[in-house]
Amino acid sequence: MDDHGFCVAHVQTKMEETLDNLFQPGEVEIRKTYWPEIAKVAQDAIKMDGRSAKYSFCLGTQKFCEDKSKGAFKGYYSRTAHADFAPVVFDNAWKMLVKRGVPEDEAKRMDIMFVNAWKPFGRIVYDNPLTILDWQSVNPTKDCHGLQRGSPIKKMSIYNTTVTYSPSHRWVYLSDMRPDEVWLFKQVDSRGRRSGVSEHGFHTSFRMPNHDTNKNRTRRSIAVRVLLAFEPGVKSSL
Repeated sequence: MDDHGFCVAHVQTKMEETLDNLFQPGEVEIRKTYWPEIAKVAQDAIKMDGRSAKYSFCLGTQKFCEDKSKGAFKGYYSRTAHADFAPVVFDNAWKMLVKRGVPEDEAKRMDIMFVNAWKPFGRIVYDNPLTILDWQSVNPTKDCHGLQRGSPIKKMSIYNTTVTYSPSHRWVYLSDMRPDEVWLFKQVDSRGRRSGVSEHGFHTSFRMPNHDTNKNRTRRSIAVRVLLAFEPGVKSSL
């Protein structure tokens, strides 16, 4: 995670992967069954300077299928490389921890990482796969564009980070990705821009060239935003 901005994990969910559960009002089954599973997967798989997260909280779900009638974004795939958060989120990220029961004085001291957990839903992804930019190929000074801490923002807004194209970039994807395989990738890291530590896992999707026309091009997937909070390191960033 710290080297490249992503890793691959596995989950055997107890949730039945049906469209009824995917689009259930209130996400009852997703939040009752899948969120605790994926929170544990992220907590077990991701380290920060060798530390495991003390807290792992799921924040929200993004759902995709071929049926555009299910609502905004449900039938569309991202074609723009981005990370969902910018460093400015850390001006108030501690409040998200307090809202979930962490004492305020502890929340303000913790190192925080926002990650996404993305996986196929119920069937193999043959086309329009998620692809993630290897941080090792990114020039942070030239390529990354996002609001830094202390920047003025509008209340209740989410500010993402974009990336400028470079021929040096290396993009990674999993071919024929299975429903038990999970991408964990970094949205933003409170340690900031530090040598040897990835700050973002920029991501998008693409159409597969020379696709087998006998295989379904549509994609079903589920992504969960996860907030990981770590005991402060030697140089705490909050």
